[in-house]
Amino acid sequence: MDNTVIEKPNIIEAKKLTKIYPNDVRALADFNLTVTAGEFVAILGSNGSGKTTLLRCLNGLVPPTCGEIIINQRSLTGNNQNELRQIRKMTGTIFQEANLIEELSVLMNVLVGRLPHLSLLRGITFQFKDTDKEIAYHALKKVGLADKLYEPPGNLSGGQKQKVAIARALAQQPMIFLADEPTASLDPRSSNEIMELLTEISQENGITILCVLHRVEFAEMYAKRIIGIKGGKNAVDQNTNKINKDDLIKLYGTDDS
Repeated sequence: MDNTVIEKPNIIEAKKLTKIYPNDVRALADFNLTVTAGEFVAILGSNGSGKTTLLRCLNGLVPPTCGEIIINQRSLTGNNQNELRQIRKMTGTIFQEANLIEELSVLMNVLVGRLPHLSLLRGITFQFKDTDKEIAYHALKKVGLADKLYEPPGNLSGGQKQKVAIARALAQQPMIFLADEPTASLDPRSSNEIMELLTEISQENGITILCVLHRVEFAEMYAKRIIGIKGGKNAVDQNTNKINKDDLIKLYGTDDS
């Protein structure tokens, strides 16, 4: 019997990543990160520790001051706009707020996730193919909202809106989800539903997930690995089952989680 363990490839690498904003505000300092394909990683840290800046650097929204980012063995830093767009297609982003377009139906909002795959002309005129619509429908089915195709977002609950945002990211067919506090504005029940949905997508679709969280219990329940940031630096990097109170003290400066 062959017991060989197949190592998964690195899909995200950050090497000596530094981001300095105006007035010498250092959000990240020589930050290093390696994430393998299919991992569900929670990112913890106090306000201002650099969590959101890390995600914004990883999806190309914010250029780092120095350092290198590699997504699926392709360098995100130092590329022209066309190459940058091709690399960013691999990454779907989910924000605290769903950021849906209220004037569009649920289906059209999810189809926005297909824009990176369209030509410039088709994109600016919203000329989606039948295959795009099929992908969007299956994404909505995945999040349990296939019956809301033609509803306006205003008719949805906060949890349902965030599910549409997840479906939009899923329709992009990325390799990576970057989720920035996706449960921050939701009630406890909806928060658990969103975390369970992200876990299911990671497991069934093989999507790598980096999820910024404030609630430590969510990180412990759903993530396989916890990365802690303090002062823009790596403070904790452990498998979830090895995290203890001492690790939390490093992040928050207190034993209060």
